[in-house]
Amino acid sequence: MRELFFPQAVDPSKREVCMTKTVKNEKAKQGRWGTQVLTILAVSLVLVFIVWGIAEIYGQLIAPS
Repeated sequence: MRELFFPQAVDPSKREVCMTKTVKNEKAKQGRWGTQVLTILAVSLVLVFIVWGIAEIYGQLIAPS
């Protein structure tokens, strides 16, 4: 069991959390590791390279000769 602190229950005079909520370890996990995050990161990286390439080509086209 883990105790999680929630900022709604802050005592302004002590700057401490006054209330905790006990949560089972299975519920306290951040999330599962999956391919969704990796896919989004890979696609984002590809899009960045495409935009960068377009900007490079455009920069060469408008450069004074």
